[in-house]
Amino acid sequence: MDKEQQCLEIICTMGKIFNFYSSYDQSQRQYFEGGDSYYEKEVHLLKYIIDNPEKTITEIAEKTSRTKSSVSQVIKRLVEKELISIEKDEIDKRKLIFLPTEKGLKLDLAHRKYDIEMAKFLSKFLENYSEKDIEIFLELLGKYDAFQKKEYSLKDIYAK
Repeated sequence: MDKEQQCLEIICTMGKIFNFYSSYDQSQRQYFEGGDSYYEKEVHLLKYIIDNPEKTITEIAEKTSRTKSSVSQVIKRLVEKELISIEKDEIDKRKLIFLPTEKGLKLDLAHRKYDIEMAKFLSKFLENYSEKDIEIFLELLGKYDAFQKKEYSLKDIYAK
């Protein structure tokens, strides 16, 4: 198989993986018995807020690769679902501080346990590969992610 065919195979396989995770991300799930259902992007943003207190919407958007508008919408839902509250910074009144509620902390803990279970599930698949294989795979993924962020533009492709 030549390099171009290999690249097409990579693109098709990555598309399948992306579609799977995209549909996974679009569905709601319960993270503990009797709890409400939440979207993955809600619990991940909640986790980011808990792990990074006092970040602005702009900083959150940059670090999570989302638009400010998307972050604002999810934050609004987190407030409506009583997972976080918002206060103004005492020193800089223009700055908002996002604080997790008890309900938000409970959801975050349940989600972290869920992530551990998902990691255990993935580790069963990876049992067939050496530590070196996994390191190479992670290195390739990281380099591709960086390359794509730096180089990829549909305008460049269609301009040819």
